[in-house]
Amino acid sequence: KTQTNRITVLGQQTFGGWLVHQRFVAASANGTYPGDVTNTVTPTDYKSKNLLASADASGTLNDDLDFSLQVSHILDRDEATGTTTTTSRDLVNTDFTQTLTSGLVIRTFVDAAHDKLKSTTLNKERSLTDKLELGQIWEIPLGNGFAVQPGARWLQFHDKFVSAIALSHSSDERRVWLTYSEGFREPSLYDLYADTTFTAPNPELEPEQAKQIELGFTQEPDKKTSTYSQGFTWGISIYGIDYSNFFENQTVSVGRTKKVNQASAVAYGGELSAGIARGTRTLMLSYNHLQGEIETTNEPLTLAPRHQVTVAATQSFGPMVIELRDTYTSSFYDRVFAGPLRKLPDANILDLNLRSMGFTRWEFKFGILNVLDRPREITIGYPEPQRTLYFSALRYL
Repeated sequence: KTQTNRITVLGQQTFGGWLVHQRFVAASANGTYPGDVTNTVTPTDYKSKNLLASADASGTLNDDLDFSLQVSHILDRDEATGTTTTTSRDLVNTDFTQTLTSGLVIRTFVDAAHDKLKSTTLNKERSLTDKLELGQIWEIPLGNGFAVQPGARWLQFHDKFVSAIALSHSSDERRVWLTYSEGFREPSLYDLYADTTFTAPNPELEPEQAKQIELGFTQEPDKKTSTYSQGFTWGISIYGIDYSNFFENQTVSVGRTKKVNQASAVAYGGELSAGIARGTRTLMLSYNHLQGEIETTNEPLTLAPRHQVTVAATQSFGPMVIELRDTYTSSFYDRVFAGPLRKLPDANILDLNLRSMGFTRWEFKFGILNVLDRPREITIGYPEPQRTLYFSALRYL
């Protein structure tokens, strides 16, 4: 069982031609890590506290140059069986977007981060400083609706370039694209140095890398505005991903694991969607297929359902929109620590959502998640909440 609390404060102001946002989120959780019938781990009490504070400003520097700046602080603190681990990250993100008369768009961004890790099991604080990333994305029009978008990012801490390129064709109602991109997921300070009841450190852990290719097509409705659409829409996309230095958990003692680079993996899949809109009514159907395998062990990827089907219907009533959404997720695999794979059952979840649209200063949301109160387990030992009622009201000052 877990008890959670969260408070969120949002702010927005306009100064001249500049738009400024503030966001503050504080959350806490108290509960018990469950034991497992295949494992001798004793259920353990835990506490966690999380904090996010950010502010951003965006505006126009001149006729063809837009600028944005965001500053963020993130703090996570976890306590379990006498061990306290605290991770924090300070971020500064800047973004320049220049639009030239030829239609060429150049986006330049600079991101800087400072990470820290403190733990009662470490003899000193660990930190990663001067983590700088520089990048550019170009959108080059080729005429007749065609465009090419090359991009690259330099990761200073790893002295690594990551690139991507996209070729697309767009019209008022259709879009076709082909993309190639490189992924790079660095290990966290927690993965590298945290020594806790459940995890062991691995300072030799290398970043996980990936290469992905995707081909897709979408067809939009014949008529579409922010509040009205008419016609048929559909789309299809297929993709493949090749992973290297794939992160895997390795058992070091009963109930205790560490993250290692012991595998390469592949994944491929696709998405098919279709919908019809008639004025204030819409009906959408989507199907996702995902198939992945760890090549070194010939095991399926964990937490990766092969099939997912979603059906959603919406109806507008004046300033309100009601949505009924049903999502089916097929069975998939997970493991307890680094133990054998176990199959989790499929699930069919029905949600009912109501939201406002068109009010000047107010925004309302109300809904019932998992209306039929079906049990669901996404991760072994951590059942999801069942029927959930929520309500929110937001007023802009």
